[in-house]
Amino acid sequence: MKHIENILGGSDLRSLGRTNEVVASIHTKQDFDYLFTFLYNSRNEIVMRVADALEKLSRNNLSLLKGHEEDILNLCHHCTQKTLKWHLAQMLPRLELDDRRDAEARRILKDWACDRSNSRIVRVNSLQSLYELEKDRPFIHDELLGMMNQLENEGIPSLNARIRKLSKLINP
Repeated sequence: MKHIENILGGSDLRSLGRTNEVVASIHTKQDFDYLFTFLYNSRNEIVMRVADALEKLSRNNLSLLKGHEEDILNLCHHCTQKTLKWHLAQMLPRLELDDRRDAEARRILKDWACDRSNSRIVRVNSLQSLYELEKDRPFIHDELLGMMNQLENEGIPSLNARIRKLSKLINP
């Protein structure tokens, strides 16, 4: 674990490099917390690969994110790196948040999904995450449907494909 930068380094931003090796080496919350600190690394390729590893690890173990809620929300407000955004978007619905922070997370996801300057992956992941949040928050159902209709009118194939998939899940 001490050589994260060496393992996850490499200038090719199209490659996840040895991210899966790092994922396999994380066995404790302490390991996860240490890995999390690398989200603040100055090297974009490290941040991208760490975010990918954190997202993969938190899929099946939500408790790993405990204690990182504020950091994730703050990163969402300040990040410009699209690869970091798309992983943060995936992690937001996994956070245990109070009502105020929950509304903040939904606002971030809605902004990212609707912002045409964001990458399509960021937008698709944000829309998917809003759907994930909607399952436990029926009061955002109508807002989600309205946003999906608005996004569908943009005619972006990846967004429209996700909208079709989510529409089937929302209205079986």
